[in-house]
Amino acid sequence: MMDVREFLARLWAAVVAVFFGAFVLSLASTAHARVFPECNPAAEAAKFYGAEDADAWVKRVCDAQEAAFQKWENSLQALDVGQQDLAMATNAGNWQAYRDKWAELLPVLKELEAAALANRNAPGAANILSLYRNDLGLFLQNAGLASAGSLDDFSARILAGLDGERPAAAATAGVNVVQQSVTRGIEFGKGVGTAEADKVLAEYRGLQDQRRQEYQEREKGSTV
Repeated sequence: MMDVREFLARLWAAVVAVFFGAFVLSLASTAHARVFPECNPAAEAAKFYGAEDADAWVKRVCDAQEAAFQKWENSLQALDVGQQDLAMATNAGNWQAYRDKWAELLPVLKELEAAALANRNAPGAANILSLYRNDLGLFLQNAGLASAGSLDDFSARILAGLDGERPAAAATAGVNVVQQSVTRGIEFGKGVGTAEADKVLAEYRGLQDQRRQEYQEREKGSTV
């Protein structure tokens, strides 16, 4: 007979996955899958006021921002669909299906972690790194499993837990981490998009400073 805690863990994983997935997909179905905000050319143009080639700079800013958004849009949608698949496998007690899906999602989680490490100063990066460091222990603790400080250790804990006395609790820990990855990933994706746009703006300002310096040098030479 199934343990009551196992039944409740499976039921909770299924319910949360359905409602969480519906929420994220409702965001994605609005205005051409706009999980992230569209670039506002008018607002960006103000940063290049007076520049003869302002339109070209604005286009570069928007293109850089959109490229970052599109990359993470795809990854976050894959994670969202994946967490629903994990929850369904948990509810059905299909641990092989769970293992297979987890194997697909783990590289995406690691990619998100690597991006946060490479963009530590971007808004949302700290929350991603916290999720894949200290926070993992909290999810494992709730499942009655030993703590972990990395995604690889966390993965080993939950997969081993599938063969333990409370497999649904171990599986639910994985579902929760993927759900949090989507939530925090949206914040991080916005931060990366802003950082990419800021790189273009920094390049523009650098060129402006260079031109200003060259002009001053010419002026100084003409008065000698």
